[in-house]
Formats: sequence, structure tokens, C-alpha cells
Amino acid sequence: MSGIQFLIIGSGGREHALVEVFRTAGEVFSLGGSDKIREIAMPLDKEGPVSLKEPLPPEMVELLSQKEDMIIVFGPEQPLAEGWVDQLVSKNPNLKILGPSKEKAQLESSKAFCKAFLQRNGIPTPKSLICETLEELENHLESMEAPYVVKADGLAAGKGVGIFDTKEEAKAFGKAILVDGKFGKQSKCLLEEYVEGDERSLFLLLDGARAVQLGIAKDYKRLHDNDQGPNTGGMGAFTPVPGMDGAKEMELFRTIIRPLLQALQKEKLFYRGFLYLGLVETQKGFQVFEINVRLGDPEAEALLPLLGKDFANLCIKAVEGQFPLLSGANNLLQLDSNFWTLRKENSSVTVVLASPGYPENPQVDIPLPGLTEFEQKKPSNLFIFHNGTKKDGEKWITRGGRVLTITAIHPDLSLARQKCYEAISSLGFNLLHFRTDIGKIEIPRKKEGDGKRKPLVSIVMGSASDLPTMKECAEMLEKFGIPFEVRILSAHRSPEKTSEYAKGAEERGIEVIIAGAGGAAHLAGLIAAQTVLPVVSVPMETSSLGGLDSLYSIVQMPTGVPVATMAIGKAGARNGAIMAATILGTAYPEIRDRVRAYKKYLAQRVLEADRNIQEEGYKKLLEEG
Repeated sequence: MSGIQFLIIGSGGREHALVEVFRTAGEVFSLGGSDKIREIAMPLDKEGPVSLKEPLPPEMVELLSQKEDMIIVFGPEQPLAEGWVDQLVSKNPNLKILGPSKEKAQLESSKAFCKAFLQRNGIPTPKSLICETLEELENHLESMEAPYVVKADGLAAGKGVGIFDTKEEAKAFGKAILVDGKFGKQSKCLLEEYVEGDERSLFLLLDGARAVQLGIAKDYKRLHDNDQGPNTGGMGAFTPVPGMDGAKEMELFRTIIRPLLQALQKEKLFYRGFLYLGLVETQKGFQVFEINVRLGDPEAEALLPLLGKDFANLCIKAVEGQFPLLSGANNLLQLDSNFWTLRKENSSVTVVLASPGYPENPQVDIPLPGLTEFEQKKPSNLFIFHNGTKKDGEKWITRGGRVLTITAIHPDLSLARQKCYEAISSLGFNLLHFRTDIGKIEIPRKKEGDGKRKPLVSIVMGSASDLPTMKECAEMLEKFGIPFEVRILSAHRSPEKTSEYAKGAEERGIEVIIAGAGGAAHLAGLIAAQTVLPVVSVPMETSSLGGLDSLYSIVQMPTGVPVATMAIGKAGARNGAIMAATILGTAYPEIRDRVRAYKKYLAQRVLEADRNIQEEGYKKLLEEG
């Protein structure tokens, strides 16, 4: 693959990520690139970056028309909407291009075009009305219920969407679109039904007739934590999305992806390139609220580091229309004769750092001291992508709204998040703004009256002396993000209270009980006899028999009083929490995903230890402790 050449068009963090991943597979060139991109990918526009918002200059059309062996990859949407692909193909139809024609790019460049396409083909999508004048918008608002979703029809860098509680706010936003030209020249806007649900970003790679699912990510559009503030181009993302298990993937394929691919084929809108579906998962299933004809930003920065050379190989097959040759690949699961999904082992969390004043009036020329040195020393599982930087001599300064994108990868999503924010703290760019809640997953749960999450697990012990052992259980549950309570109850000293507690646990929302019991160890049995909930027991170490008395007492429960018994002491306490998480995972996919990630993490530690002992020898590892 080393002799292959790639041309990346664009200047942002997404394009920087594309350059980095293609550098692992061949020689990379750039067009319209930032200072950072031009440093690492030879620019074809040697006199300076070409404008991405205008037709491709004739001299550049002439130059690129001669590059039949180069794979041309479009990053942003603007040059696709301007018709760059049409310009190039009209000059040389044999060029290898990943990107649609201007007509097909209307799937993104016109929300009205996209909405009509979805509705014609019966693909679930929120209801909408097209408004060409402010008067039409005002009239249609009378037939809709709050909240009101108003969208600019054309491209607006992710900022031409507003959700409002009042008609007055919706009208004002419509005026900004149709009259004031805040988002460029827009001839119409959409008034769309508000749909409650979880948003997802799904990415496909098309080869002109077939598709590979690259991944599903969660992105964050609002400027501030807890989805507050104005819409932006995106403030962060993570992948994979907890809860997207095999059953949901099949539902998504059956209800959305397959009919979409059939519709593209029927309406002759298929192309070679990327397709990005903005999805919302509702109680009634998935709906498509937007289509984009390129990778998302910052989702690409989250996804591409996980894919590596697999991504480059897929792009080569896509541009040649050769996805059928993928059959049998170890990292691909074929769901249909024309559709594959790519398997990934790790998780990633991506956080965007933006200039003060973004998105309305971002400050520029803010120094970024130490950036180069940090990039040189960073670990291999940390990535820094330049969105809006420029070179000032040997130093980096800001040039736009979104400045840098930081991505960390790890088998455990929570640890990827931790490493990402640790890197941001180490960079120390205190003037830059970023959200602090990217990748922070809250398990959907019933709420108590004060808004706190109800505990799912109860940790019960017979004495305060058991706490040093059972805290291991509590700390493990915290790692899995599982809410729990801790109680001290005795089968011998407070039997009535313990029995009352066990009988009421189910009604209070408890789903698993972990009992730490020592000596005669009657606590676990008493609780198990009074509840239908699963009871996990941890035998406590004792001074007389080291915990064997506890273990033997617990494992000899009579028929009808089942207790899942762990190992003695702290290891058993940790396993008790893992067992509880495993039980809960049958009902909560997000918990199951965390258990799966934790086990992958343990496996990776063993593989790393094996690699180290082979490379360093056992004596050196013993010396290092």
C-alpha cells in the first residue's frame, strides 16, 4: 500500500485526522490545508491555500485532472456543494474521487431536498414544513406545538439550527435566516417537529453500490455543559455509543440503513464517498433528522484513530467499487449482500478547545505556548488535531473558533475520557473554552423526588469492621457508574430490621443485593430468604479460621435460598461488584458495555505484560518491581 497517493481537501481538525490516518498507508498531499496540514502533507496549492467556498480555479482543475493514480478525498461540505467533483470529472472521468457530485451533495446542501428524499422513500424522519417567506413561517408556527425547531435550508456550518420554546423566538431566528442573511444566502427554511430522544451520528463509506458502517458516535453541538448555549460546529464526541447492542444495530439496519441504500440506488443518488446520518433514537425507534455527504467534525477525530490502516484500506476499495472483495475479512461483519459493519476494540473520547467568543465572535492570535513540545512527547494513544491554528514564526497561535481537538483512546470509555481531560489540563491553555461533560454517561434511571438517582445495588454488611473489605465493592461499582447504597444490618443483633429491609428492597428499586458476612454468616441467608432479588455474598476474613468458616456457611444454603458466593475477602468484594454489574447488564446495555470494556482492559494488561517480558526479559521486570 506504500506506493499509493492521497489528496486531502480541507483545513480543519477532520482533515488533519484524515491526513494522519492516510500517512500510515501512503504519501499524502493537501489542498486548501491549514498551516499544520501543509507541514505534514505536501500542498499542491503552493502559493497559498485555495478557497474552499468558491469553484475550483481552472489551473487547479488542470493539475488535478492529471492525477489519475491519486485518491482525492473531500473533507468539508462546501467544495462539494460548489461542484468541485463535477469540475474534475468533466475534465477527466477516470479520476479516483471520494465525494459526490453537486446534485447528489444536495442531500446535505439543501435540507428541503433531503427531507423530500426521506419522505418519498418512507424513511422515518421528523415531520416538517418548508417556508420560503417569514409570513409562511409565522403561519406554519400556528399549526405546530412547542418546542419549535427552525433550520436554515442551506449550509450553515452546523449553526443554522435553533430549538425554541416560544413562537417569538422561532420567528426571530427565521428572520435571521430569511431576511438578515445571518447564515449566508438562504431562500427557505424548515419548521420541523421536535422529537425527543438520544442523538447519534452514524458514518457509512460508500463504493457506489454498497456500504460499510464505519461507526456510530455521540456528538455535542451546544457550546456549554448540559447542552446549554448556542449551537456550534461540535464541541466533542465519543465512540462507540453505550447501549448500541446487536439487537439495536439490526433494528437500525432494518428500519433505516437498508431502505436508505435502496432509495439511493433507486433515485440514482449513490456515489463513492462518505455518508453521515444524524439519527435520533426515540421510544418508537430510530429517525433520520439530517444527512451529510462527508465525515463529521469532531466525530472524525474520534473515529479515525480507532480505525487506522483499516480505514485507508476501505477507502481504496471504495474508490475502486470493490467492497465485494471485503467478504471474509476478520474485522468486518456482513449483515447483507451490500452492507458490512466494521468492528472496533477500543473506545475514544474527543474534546474540542475553542477560542473565547466562539461561535459568534471568536478571538484570534491567542498564543498556544508549548504545543509543539507537548505533541512531541504525547503517548501513542493520545491525538492532537489542529482545527483553527496558524504558525507565527516557530510558535502556534489561534486563527479561528474551534482551535484544537484532543482525542484519547482506551478499551474503557471512562478511562479514555479521563486521559483526554488530563491531557487538556497538562496543555494549560486556560483562555480556551471546552465542555467538561464530553463522554460522561449517565445511566437512565428512575429518579427520587430530589432528582438523585435511585440506587440499583445495596451493599449490606453485618458490622462496621467489614467496611475496609466492602469498600472495594463500592469502589468497583463507582467505576461502572452504578448507583448504590451501603447499610449495616445484622442477622443476629437486628433480625427484625434486616428482614424488613430485605422484604422492601424490591419495592424501593434495588435490583441486586451484595451481602458481606463473616463467621456463622447468616446475613446472606436471611436476606435471600426474604427477597426474590439476586443476592451475592462476600465471605469476610475471620481471625479464627481466616474466612473458611464464613465461606462454608454461605455455600451451604438450603434449596430455595440461593446465594451467589464470591471468594474470601477483598478480591471477593471486587468480584461481587462485577457480578452485580453482570446481572444488571442483562437489563441495562450501557452497563453491559462497561463490563465488556473492563474485561477487554484486563486482557490488554496481560498482553502488554507478555510483550514487556518478551522485550525486556523477566529479570529486568523483577528489578523494576
